[in-house]
Amino acid sequence: MPERLRIAMISLHTSPVDSPGAGDAGGMNVVEFHEAEALAALGHEVDLITRRSDPAQPDAVTLEPGVTLRHLTAGPPERLAKSAIDQHIREFRSALSGLGGYDLIHSHHWMSGAAALPVARAWGVPHVQSYHSVAARPGSALSEGEPPESPDRVTTEALLARESDLVVAISAAEARTVIERCGADPDRVAIVPWSGWPPSMTKLSSPEPAVNSGDDRASATRLIVSRVRFWLPLSIRTMADWLVDRRPASWAWVSPRWRRASRMSEPRDSGEMATDSDAIS
Repeated sequence: MPERLRIAMISLHTSPVDSPGAGDAGGMNVVEFHEAEALAALGHEVDLITRRSDPAQPDAVTLEPGVTLRHLTAGPPERLAKSAIDQHIREFRSALSGLGGYDLIHSHHWMSGAAALPVARAWGVPHVQSYHSVAARPGSALSEGEPPESPDRVTTEALLARESDLVVAISAAEARTVIERCGADPDRVAIVPWSGWPPSMTKLSSPEPAVNSGDDRASATRLIVSRVRFWLPLSIRTMADWLVDRRPASWAWVSPRWRRASRMSEPRDSGEMATDSDAIS
């Protein structure tokens, strides 16, 4: 394998440049983009390859030196629910196979792997799989409004675990899940932990020390880190219940959608929060 690699990073159902928290974009998008940045900084050439979700999207656009975003047509060029995108895996695979010239394919999420693994085998290059999430156990209850899992997901995730040259997990917990539930060979599972806030993510400033008034809550600060679409409403309801009897002096929430943090002072009443945006660095 050459010292400087040309890498195809596959993200079928969501673009790595979509804003986290919007639609199906989340932490996976952040990891993909910054992984591509890091690889490019080492001298590799990375193509982020995703499904075209708008007819105006160009075939290719350079995001920064060494990182190119490519759009492939698979299904209608419009935003689709994630539960509908697996119907277009074969089309995406066909479009991907028309590219070529890569030394390695790294697929993110099971749909990407389902499309890319056969292409990697046809090209004779290694296939790396990252899951980010795995299918719920059969019979698990669905959250309100959550569509059922694709019937192909469980079997495909197991196939990817067995057949990929390497599985990359971001934590020991994810690695254990992939090994125990998907049947991955532990010798072909690597853990590459999330190393912290990327430069483009805003850090929450250190809270100002509270004056101890004799109240135990004077120095208490509560932090919620959440993805807006799913967890923020639940977090707010949970905090509202908790605040009724045990209000901290201050609390904060961080959401990747706006790539900023907001600091909240003590609620003025049960349904109102005061925002102090100047407290954020």
